Amino acid sequence: MAARKEFPVKVRRVAVTNKKTGVKYIEERRYQYDPAKGYNVLLSSRRTGEKILEGETVTTRCRPKKKPAEAAQTAELSAKRTRVGALDLIRHAGAVAGLESSVRRAYPNGGTSEKLLS
Repeated sequence: MAARKEFPVKVRRVAVTNKKTGVKYIEERRYQYDPAKGYNVLLSSRRTGEKILEGETVTTRCRPKKKPAEAAQTAELSAKRTRVGALDLIRHAGAVAGLESSVRRAYPNGGTSEKLLS
């Protein structure tokens, strides 16, 4: 019985066009001749991370898609939340911006300014 002849694996770079955007992506395809079938059989194909934009002839690198395992780990939050109402926010904004002191200077007798600020 004759030993079966092994045929070499051929690697070809093929431009595949995205029909929606017209961008051509470069794929690397691996073929091997199958004597039983009489033609080259596709073993595998993968995108190389290069693309040719529509109307251009030069290849450019494109960013690879992120895999779920490669996603950045988020740090645990150490913020403490307290219940804050709208008046507390307004009171804080007035204190930071200096509005309280301006109102107190405008009404020096004390009673009117306290009523406005409360």
